[in-house]
Amino acid sequence: MSNSETFCLRLNDFGTNIKTSWKEFQDEEYFYDVTLACDELQIKAHKIIISSCSPVFKNILKHNPNKHPLIYLRGVKYSDLKNLLTFIYQGEVSIAEEDLNRFLTVAEDLKIKGLYEEKNTDINSTRMDSSSKVQKNNYKRKEEDIYKTIMENQDLLEAKTERINNFAVAKSLVPINEEKPFPCTK
Repeated sequence: MSNSETFCLRLNDFGTNIKTSWKEFQDEEYFYDVTLACDELQIKAHKIIISSCSPVFKNILKHNPNKHPLIYLRGVKYSDLKNLLTFIYQGEVSIAEEDLNRFLTVAEDLKIKGLYEEKNTDINSTRMDSSSKVQKNNYKRKEEDIYKTIMENQDLLEAKTERINNFAVAKSLVPINEEKPFPCTK
C-alpha cells in the first residue's frame, strides 16, 4: 500500500477563464454544433454551453442524435434570442425596459438559469420577479446604498489618515534607528 500524498491543483481564475473562453466561442465562428432558429433568422451556438444553462435545451439535445440539430423557437423574437445567448455566454445582458417582460417570458419558457426560479411547492413555473419596475427600483436602491456605503467608508478612511498624519507630525515621529529606539519619544 502506498502512503503518497495527494495534491490539489487549482486554477485561481477558473471563473474568469470560463467567461473569457465562452465569450471567445460566441464571437468566433468555430465549433458550433447547434442552430437556433426564430423569426426566419438563425443563430449558431454550442450544445454544451446552452444545455449547461437550460434544462429545456439539455433535454432536447440529449434526445436528439443529430450531430448539428436545428431547434426552432416559435414565437420568439430574434432580438430576444440574441440577448438570451449573450446572457448564457457572458453571464449578463442589457435589456430595454419595454423588452424586459417579453425577454423574461422566453427565459422562463427555456428555464434559463439565473433568470428563472422554480418554486419547490408549486409545479407551475414563475418568474423570479414579475414586475420589472419593482426589480429596477430595487436594483437602483441597492446601487445607491452601495455607493453611499463606499463614500462613507472613503470619508472615514480619509479622516483616520488625516488624524494619523496629524498625530505623527505632533509627536515628531522619526524612523527607528539605534540612537532613538522608540520613535514616539522626542
